[in-house]
Amino acid sequence: MTSVPTPQPFDPDRYRSAAAHYERGRVPYAAALIRRVAEAVGLGPQHRVLDLGCGPGPLARRFAPLAHEVVAMDPTPEMLNAARALAGKTANIRFVAGSSYDLDPALGRFHLVVMGRSFHWMDRVDTLKRLDGLVEPAGAVALFGDTAPAIPANATPGQFGTSKPCTSASAPSPAMPAGMSHWEIVDGLLMGCGDPAGYLISDRTYRNFVLSLEFKTGSDTNSGVFVRNGYEVQIWKQQPAGYNTGAIVNTAKTARDFAFKADEWNLLVITADGDHITVVLNGETTLDIHDAKFAEGHVRLQYQQFPIAFRNIKIRSLP
Repeated sequence: MTSVPTPQPFDPDRYRSAAAHYERGRVPYAAALIRRVAEAVGLGPQHRVLDLGCGPGPLARRFAPLAHEVVAMDPTPEMLNAARALAGKTANIRFVAGSSYDLDPALGRFHLVVMGRSFHWMDRVDTLKRLDGLVEPAGAVALFGDTAPAIPANATPGQFGTSKPCTSASAPSPAMPAGMSHWEIVDGLLMGCGDPAGYLISDRTYRNFVLSLEFKTGSDTNSGVFVRNGYEVQIWKQQPAGYNTGAIVNTAKTARDFAFKADEWNLLVITADGDHITVVLNGETTLDIHDAKFAEGHVRLQYQQFPIAFRNIKIRSLP
């Protein structure tokens, strides 16, 4: 049986002098890794993330476009100052001074807790006990290190993070509101482009509706359609937790596998009427469920990787 290491003495000033150099001296976290973790835990735009021992906030900044709010927590004032400066105008990161000993129910609940090379400085047993009361039942704790397994998938671009440069005449601003991404219309088709990955969000909310759209994507592309600010109707065929094409992530899996036509146009129809939700892909019903977790919200089209294109997007409100 492996023993738990003796906790390191708590020292809030341990990295005080390194704060100004930390961001340049640390190996950055790949966007592909962040998106892989987000998919594995079913992280959506309705969820909250805690970055514990955030330092200058590299993980907080990476997860901010994928979540409702990120709480970045660190005991060193200089680190938090650096994190604020690097976050710029990112609106959904909240900075909190404190250590693992300050974890408290007042912080609220989190779907995901991340720690970037900080857990080894903590009282591990005490930290996990405290987090047990803060992490949602379907949530997770993810620890990030310095190295990656020497496998081909880590040597070449993979499923996550492959973006398409924007072709618009005027280059888009690099600063985007949290959770959003760049989109453009090319030859009448709506396509996500550039970085960061994220969503195109409707300008109003919908309660009861019929949403129909056509999409074209590659066989392995990760994308989806979010409705009511909580239901993600999955397009991707190999979601890590088994919520594959036609399923609703963290709500309902399909009874069998459904496949979209790769590199061809597919018709997706989502109907939400009270707690009754149906998903129809190319004329086949993939889901017919009753669920009342989310009653109203925005529609979000997900751009996680190129190629993904949408057309003929129509929504009709129901009484």
